Amino acid sequence: MSLITIEIISGEAVVSAVAEGREGRLEFRFENISEGYLRASGVSAPLRGGAASFDLNLLPDGTLSPVLTLKDRVIPLPKIEKSGHILRLISPSAESYHSLFKREAELRERLARLEERVEQLNTKVFGEPLFEFPVPSKIKERTKQ
Repeated sequence: MSLITIEIISGEAVVSAVAEGREGRLEFRFENISEGYLRASGVSAPLRGGAASFDLNLLPDGTLSPVLTLKDRVIPLPKIEKSGHILRLISPSAESYHSLFKREAELRERLARLEERVEQLNTKVFGEPLFEFPVPSKIKERTKQ
């Protein structure tokens, strides 16, 4: 693994693909970001056209905590374990999973409230008929009288 494709969703980095890249390089590609700076262990690389790369010889062995710096914010990227030229993504921590599940629950709750509100609005707009068209059984009742 030396090519990591990342998508930024709601201010968080999500790995969308991992593949082999150029030998001796750690490359990052961003699906929806084109400019900024990437920093890992004191080494910086400019993000051009949605891509940035590091020479593996400049990065120390151990845990790397890359950070993406954009014009208006800083986004931490997934941690990487480096040993020589061998790279491995570190699995998300329990805190990351907890945060993800909490955010999902909040989104589900918000979606339920939105669906309820849409139903209320739908009933207000379409629920009450403006004109009541007679049903065939009511026509017969009216003609008998």
